[in-house]
Amino acid sequence: MNINVINQSGETISVFVSKYTEQDGSDSWFKIQPNAQETFKRKGWELVAVSFDPDDDRRGVYVKCPATVRIHSKNNISTE
Repeated sequence: MNINVINQSGETISVFVSKYTEQDGSDSWFKIQPNAQETFKRKGWELVAVSFDPDDDRRGVYVKCPATVRIHSKNNISTE
């Protein structure tokens, strides 16, 4: 199972995904360019945090795998 994070915001973002269900996974911050995506291997409920560079203005969602998180803007984050 995976969490896919898709950056549709038009600006570079940093993303953190907790590793409660995948101890071998990384919980580092990853930069995602506009119109790009990253996939994180996880199994259950996880926190996805987004930091909007350079402001470090953060938002987050709690999702159950499998999940897709689409970042449209600071105030518009959707989950599927």
